[in-house]
Amino acid sequence: MKQKMKLYALYLKDLQTMGTRQEHIRKYYITLITAIFTILSLGGSTLMFSMTPALIVLVSIFGDLLCGVWLLHMISYRTLFEAKFRVLKDMENNGKLPFHPFTSETTEKAFSKSWHFQMTWIDIIIAALFIGLFITLPFLTRAAPAVPH
Repeated sequence: MKQKMKLYALYLKDLQTMGTRQEHIRKYYITLITAIFTILSLGGSTLMFSMTPALIVLVSIFGDLLCGVWLLHMISYRTLFEAKFRVLKDMENNGKLPFHPFTSETTEKAFSKSWHFQMTWIDIIIAALFIGLFITLPFLTRAAPAVPH
């Protein structure tokens, strides 16, 4: 039983480490996207940052690719989290552990009257929204009135 508990604890630690890595990756992508929008906000204020339609399309394509990679990254984390939780539940149920926190938590969420939305889905939705924003960016600049320098 002691070995099973150690294995369970190690697996939980790995899950925690994975969550920390996901948070760092999320911050990385948000930092890159913020940098893109910072550069775009400087557009037109100096000759060096003159935003031509071709440059806006290029930035839009780069932003879409970046967000697409972010989206795939978050989907991969979601899949990995789901697999790890299934393994933990299996360890609880088939390993004859004295307690079953993940199985109990899943049951409680299922019977809870409150609404629960898994955090990994939020990451996926945010990345998808940024993809939409970058897709529309070239069209927004064409629709906006020209501002004199």
